[in-house]
Amino acid sequence: MVSTTKRINVFFLVAMALFALTLSSCGSSETWQFTLKSQKDKAVIDMDKVTLIFEGVPMVLPQDQTGGGASGSLVVSGSGTAAVTVTAFGKSFTNYYNEGVNSMSFEGYTFNLLDTGTKLRIGTQVFDLTGEKKTIVIHKSGGAIVIDPN
Repeated sequence: MVSTTKRINVFFLVAMALFALTLSSCGSSETWQFTLKSQKDKAVIDMDKVTLIFEGVPMVLPQDQTGGGASGSLVVSGSGTAAVTVTAFGKSFTNYYNEGVNSMSFEGYTFNLLDTGTKLRIGTQVFDLTGEKKTIVIHKSGGAIVIDPN
């Protein structure tokens, strides 16, 4: 039979190990919130520092429906791996984070968040995400352009 003191010591050691793991990861990882939604009948992925409008992906809401969509969070920096897939109106957005790079795909388009979320690569184009939040239109061809959201 295991004594109460030994159980408490084991519990204490496990709790301290978990606490140390938590402290070691504090400040070393960052997550962003995102929403996959329909805006003016186009698919939109709205993240903390960038809004992506997919010109070639229609996302029409059912008649008399407003709102809807899907949301979640994605990792943009830190160690480890993470994967999230969300679906809204039959369209799926997947992001896979691995050691500093978040690889994302949406309806045949692929793009990457790089350098702790300060850069976005779409095809061969790289966009600077520092400063104010950007709005980027991704054309049917796969090319992209930053637009003034107003």
